[in-house]
Amino acid sequence: MPEAEYLSLSKEAARSRVTSKETAVQAVYKALSAYKKEDTLNGHELVVFAPLILDVAETEDTLQVCCVVGDDRYRMNRVGNQGYCLLNEGGSRVPARLDFVKEQGEWKLEEIHWAKDGSGYTSSIEEMAPNKAVAQKMIDFDSDDMTRLLYDNLIQYMNLTDISYMVYDMGYKTEDLQQELRQFLQLA
Repeated sequence: MPEAEYLSLSKEAARSRVTSKETAVQAVYKALSAYKKEDTLNGHELVVFAPLILDVAETEDTLQVCCVVGDDRYRMNRVGNQGYCLLNEGGSRVPARLDFVKEQGEWKLEEIHWAKDGSGYTSSIEEMAPNKAVAQKMIDFDSDDMTRLLYDNLIQYMNLTDISYMVYDMGYKTEDLQQELRQFLQLA
């Protein structure tokens, strides 16, 4: 598996990888996995998600994580006798704050606060963030960084399940980012 530097991940994105050993990061992935499980898909669809973690505040009994939760939806299409490909059908990037409490030594999700109207409603982001600096990071997050993190998690999923699909993503990306993602998929 390629290391983070192949994808030029920022410090926040590298910290937010699904393979992170950090307790707060794992608590967020566990909580979002349970939350996304409700989003039941048929056997020919896949949702890859990634929380770009921008701030963590932890006490002995509470944990508060501010992040931007990205997800990409893929549909599995059969390609002749060659197998399946993953066709990106869209996704979202929504700022959120996850509040946890410690129960029996584990972080239990208490509540998720989502930005109203997705990522476009600045006032709701400022209300949920602990301070203006964190709110600004949530508003101005780097969308290319989020894309890199989502691809990193997609590759982790494909490695874990030992599957290899061609990936078609028609969303807008700069030429440099397209080239970087192609290189990353070839290395994986």
